[in-house]
Amino acid sequence: MIKKILVVFVIFTLLFSCKSLSNFENEYQGQQLSKPIDVGKLKAAVRLGLLNYDWKTLSEENGKIIAKYEKSHGSISATIEVDYSQDGYTIKYIDSKNLNVNLKKMKIHPNYVRWIRNLDKTIAKNYYAATM
Repeated sequence: MIKKILVVFVIFTLLFSCKSLSNFENEYQGQQLSKPIDVGKLKAAVRLGLLNYDWKTLSEENGKIIAKYEKSHGSISATIEVDYSQDGYTIKYIDSKNLNVNLKKMKIHPNYVRWIRNLDKTIAKNYYAATM
């Protein structure tokens, strides 16, 4: 009886401790914005979106921002590049720590996918708010 309970416990522990991985795109195309795009307002929308979700800007060039998001005192992190222009914006995966990324299969922890989707929605929302 104790062995059966132990086996069931081990199986449940394995099932619930394994995090499933999500598909992701190395380069995530941002939402379609109305043309013509005001690049200055888009840059401000990107910066505000990053700030809203506690992404730290590592570097900023003309048309490109590299940012990092950290959780659990830096033991979990993701680094991205946001490119923006008069054509729109893209969010590119650069690196991560403890998100179980598999670049061959394009799989990553679901939290990364959620972080990028939230950032994307916020950038678009900020841009449209700035243009109204």
